[in-house]
Amino acid sequence: MCPVPRPTLADIARAAEVSTATVSHALNGTGRLGQTTRRRVREVATALGYGAPQAPAPAPSASPSPRTREPGTTPRSPTSPARSRRRPPPPMPAVTPSPRSPLTA
Repeated sequence: MCPVPRPTLADIARAAEVSTATVSHALNGTGRLGQTTRRRVREVATALGYGAPQAPAPAPSASPSPRTREPGTTPRSPTSPARSRRRPPPPMPAVTPSPRSPLTA
């Protein structure tokens, strides 16, 4: 048994004889709409079943693959050999002012 598809903003707009932008504003409580228009859009949305609880989606048949779908990338763990080859950068040398430096004045 397939769940009934949820009505779209276009379906509500067609039934209420307004634009999809007006439907969006009416349902989100934004925009400059008259109370009559806002109420009519909300009533049509309720009548069409917009916002009514939907049947849950079926569970996935298999778990997702651990591999990525992007070319040239591989998943790595924090303990992978590729991480152990990296070395920290050498320490920065200490800065000492020279005798002619303005810092020694």
